[in-house]
Amino acid sequence: MTTSGQATTSLVSALESATVHGAPDGLVTAVCQDSRQVRPGAAFVAIPGGRMDGHAFLRHARANGARLLVVQEDQRPTWEELRYAGTPLVSVPDTRAALGRLAAAFHGYPARDLTVVGVTGTDGKTSTCFLTAAVLAAGGLGTATVSTVGTVVGGVLAPNQRHLTTPGVVEVQRFLAEARAAGARAAVLEASSHGLDQGRLASAEVDIAVLTNLTGDHLDYHTPRTSCRRRSRSCAGPPAVG
Repeated sequence: MTTSGQATTSLVSALESATVHGAPDGLVTAVCQDSRQVRPGAAFVAIPGGRMDGHAFLRHARANGARLLVVQEDQRPTWEELRYAGTPLVSVPDTRAALGRLAAAFHGYPARDLTVVGVTGTDGKTSTCFLTAAVLAAGGLGTATVSTVGTVVGGVLAPNQRHLTTPGVVEVQRFLAEARAAGARAAVLEASSHGLDQGRLASAEVDIAVLTNLTGDHLDYHTPRTSCRRRSRSCAGPPAVG
C-alpha cells in the first residue's frame, strides 16, 4: 500500500459521525496534528489539549497548504468562520479518535494484516515486549517491536529519540505500515498508561493485550487507581471501523 497519497474523499469516509463543509478533492499526502509539520496536501487534525489547543493553529495549517482540516464539533467558535475559507473542513465529535482513524486509513489499515500485541502495566513492559517478540520470531513469525528502547523493523533497531514509551498515534500507524512492508506478520507495542489515555493506540486494533502488573506509580496522572485499570483494559478495546 503506497502512502504517496490517498484520496481525500476516501479518508473522509473513514470518519464516524462526520459533517463535511466544502468539497474534499485531490490526494492527501500526510496526516498531521502539528501545524508546523503541515505541507501542501496534508490533512491537519486539531486536537484539544491541556496546554495547547490545535484549533488555535487552524489558520497556520491552512497557510501551510493543508488540503483538509478536521475539527471537533464542540469547538465550533474556533472554526465556524473557516467553513467558508475555501479549505474543506470536517467536524467530528472527537478529533483524537478521528486522528487514529485517518492515520490508519492513510496507511491502508496495516494492523489488519498483522497480529498486534499490546503490552501495558506499571513495570516490566519493555522486557515483556522483547521476550514476546523473541518467542514469536522463534515460532517463525516475523515480528516488529516498538518500545521505550526504540523500534525494531526487519531486525534493525532505530533508537527512541523522543523518549516516549508509546509514540504518537500517527507514528504508531506509520510503524505498523513499515512493519507490514518489511514482511512482518506480528507487531508488539509497548503501551504506557499515558499513551493509552491520550489515544496513541487508537486504531491499532490490538489482538492480544498483556498486563504485566499494576502498582501505585503514575497515580499522580491517573487518579484514582480505577482510572489506570480502565486504561489498561482499553489496550484491548474494540477495533476501529473503516
